[in-house]
Amino acid sequence: MGAFELIEGRKFQEFCDLYEACAHLRTQNPDYSDLMPGNYITALLGAKNYCRLVEFCSEQISKNANRKNGPDRSSAKNYIACSIGLMELQQCDEAIAHITAGSSSKYQDLARTQVPSIMYVNGR
Repeated sequence: MGAFELIEGRKFQEFCDLYEACAHLRTQNPDYSDLMPGNYITALLGAKNYCRLVEFCSEQISKNANRKNGPDRSSAKNYIACSIGLMELQQCDEAIAHITAGSSSKYQDLARTQVPSIMYVNGR
């Protein structure tokens, strides 16, 4: 059984626990190949662990921003997930700032960035 099956089975906290314990083994053990940051973000969302979600996404955003002489690996997923967590934590102005910043990340689907922004603004 792959770790992603935990997410498919809505066992979000179990995936989070496994990620936190074994993600460092992902490249060495095929049983842990699903323990990728993006899947962890999905599990954190499913577990409604918004504080950890914001913390983790902020770490990912910061790691990319502080890369020296490396390729730009910024991903809209980190910004979008962070903004969802911030919205859930009632920090809506920060959420909008993250969505806006995510719109200029290298790896993105513009619709995924723009739609949450529009939904938020219309609901405000």
